[in-house]
Amino acid sequence: MAKVTAMDVYKLLPQTNCEDCGGEASCMAFATKLSEKEADLTLCTELSDKKFKKLDDLLAPAVKEIIIGKDEKARIIGGDEVLYRYEESYYNQTVLAVDVPDDLDDSDFENRVKEIEDLEFERTGELLKLDAIALRNKSGDPEKFANCAKKLKSSKYPVFLVTFDPVAMEKALEFIGTDRPLIYAATKDNIFDMADLATKYQCPITVFSPGGY
Repeated sequence: MAKVTAMDVYKLLPQTNCEDCGGEASCMAFATKLSEKEADLTLCTELSDKKFKKLDDLLAPAVKEIIIGKDEKARIIGGDEVLYRYEESYYNQTVLAVDVPDDLDDSDFENRVKEIEDLEFERTGELLKLDAIALRNKSGDPEKFANCAKKLKSSKYPVFLVTFDPVAMEKALEFIGTDRPLIYAATKDNIFDMADLATKYQCPITVFSPGGY
C-alpha cells in the first residue's frame, strides 16, 4: 500500500481555503498536515458526509489499530501505515507476553506472575520489559482458568486469555472482561461462540488456524 500524499488528500477537500480548519492558510496546507497525521479530519467543517467517509478511509492505517487492556494497562498494536517493515517504520511495537499455565498451585502461580512483572533487561542501551501476561487454560478446567484470571485482575499488565473452550473463556471474562483482555483464540469450530463473547465484552479477538500464524 503506497503512502498517502498531500495531493491525494487535497483532491477530496473542498478547496475553498476557508481557514476554518484551525488556521491553515490553504486546503493544501491542511492536506499536508492530514497526510502527516498532524491534524484531525473533523476540523474541516465543509466536507460532505460522502467526502468525509472517502477521506477517512483514505487516511486509515493499512493495519487497523487494536487496543488490548485499558487505562494505564492499555497496549496498542497495529495502526501501521504500511504492511511491510521495509516500506516504513512501524508506529506501534510488537506486544511481548509470557505464558502462565492455570494448573500451577497458588504459590507457584503468584511467583510466576511476579517474575513476569519484575522482568527487565537492557539491550543496546534500551531498558526492555514485557507488555502482557498470557494465561493458558492448560488444566482444561473452566473454573481453574476463571480463578486464575480473577487473580490477574490486579496485575500491572493486560491479559491474553488463551483457550479454545468458549465455556472457559466466558467464565474468565466474567471476572476480567471489563479490563479488555485479548481473546485467544477463535477457530473454525468455536468462531461463532467466541465472536459473540468478543462482542458482548467488547474485547479484541484473534483467529487461530492450524499450520498458520
